[in-house]
Amino acid sequence: LLTQIVAGFFGSLQMVLTNVMLARSGRGKIDPMTMVLCVAPSMLALLIPASAIMWDHVIIERLHALWHCIACNVVVAFMLQVITAVTIRNLSATGMALVCVVKDLGIVFAASRILGEQLSRLQILGFVGSVLGIGLYSAMKLFPAAPGNVGDPNKERSK
Repeated sequence: LLTQIVAGFFGSLQMVLTNVMLARSGRGKIDPMTMVLCVAPSMLALLIPASAIMWDHVIIERLHALWHCIACNVVVAFMLQVITAVTIRNLSATGMALVCVVKDLGIVFAASRILGEQLSRLQILGFVGSVLGIGLYSAMKLFPAAPGNVGDPNKERSK
């Protein structure tokens, strides 16, 4: 559970920081490839100590035996980072979060149908709450002055 919480925190932090770096500034936008280039060294700096803590001598043997699988994994991870940066640039971090929740929902739903597992009401309620919460937040950002919103200038003038 702790690992999931930490991973979720750092995943969210990555989305927010990527959104900030890709947002318009006085000099224009940073392109997604530059974003990946900026993030990669910091990730390496965090992963080296983690690798040192978890190190096992068998790693080198398995690296030599499975180098082709690891090379494919590196390419897929790189493409995932580029696709994530492009998605955040085009949709924002909120849109990316909604896409991630919908992706997770699709994976869980497909796995439950393929494997015949039953989803609990709490799981279904959690996914529905996530999608509705992100959708409500997005709607409030898109239409900040909609009638009924707190701080609506039209509503305060009519009093």
